[in-house]
Amino acid sequence: MLLAFLILSPLAAMAASDAVTVSVSPTTVTSTFTVSGTVTAGSGSVATTAVFIKVASPNGATVAVAAASVTGSGASGTYTTSLAGGGTSWTSGTYTVTATYGTSSSAAPASATATFTGSFGAVTPPGGSGLTATQIADIFGNLTALQNQIKSVNASLQTVKSSTSGLASASSVAALQTSLTSLASTVTQLQTAATAATTAITGLQSTLTSISSTVSTVGNEVSGQQTAITNAANQASSAASAVSSTQTYVLVVAALAAITLVLELAILVRKLS
Repeated sequence: MLLAFLILSPLAAMAASDAVTVSVSPTTVTSTFTVSGTVTAGSGSVATTAVFIKVASPNGATVAVAAASVTGSGASGTYTTSLAGGGTSWTSGTYTVTATYGTSSSAAPASATATFTGSFGAVTPPGGSGLTATQIADIFGNLTALQNQIKSVNASLQTVKSSTSGLASASSVAALQTSLTSLASTVTQLQTAATAATTAITGLQSTLTSISSTVSTVGNEVSGQQTAITNAANQASSAASAVSSTQTYVLVVAALAAITLVLELAILVRKLS
């Protein structure tokens, strides 16, 4: 994911965004109406790309399309076009106008919408007597408008084709090569940093192993000292027991000696008497 980010970031930074606005006049339409707005080109001049206009009826069906030329020579400009409403496909209700504008084939075009209220008379289907003159005029009017719209779309497609033919210019290729070179350098730096981090981790693991060994040795020595202390305590206890036994023996001997002495004295006194 990091590699994809590093690849796409320079390309995204080089591509600015297109912008478009749209408005309809009048807001309540009975026949002809005007669609206008402003555009901002993300790259190049606004004059090389037309604005595509689509009108959708209240039920969502497309009832008109057009390609509006942009007036302006820099990065911003304006456009305006007139459309004729009315006929069998135009019913009363809220219509949506969508304006689409894009100068880059690698990015989604910008779009904007506006609405107007259509106020058209009810259309009565033709009876057995055939089409009325008004209905025939509506049909021919719609066909003429559709023909003009097709011509405008073809012109817009030719403009788009011309504007995209220079995408693979030397400057674009050079910029892409520079971006790829910078990406390769960044990847190399990341690899170096990863190698250094691996070496540091290995050294830390060795240090921790040494510390663990030292702690184990100290633990063994402490255990040995505890054993020696326990043995010394046992020996002291044995010595104390031996001393106590010796003292008892001496007291018994002394008591026996005293009794013997008393008896001898008693015998001696008896003989003397």
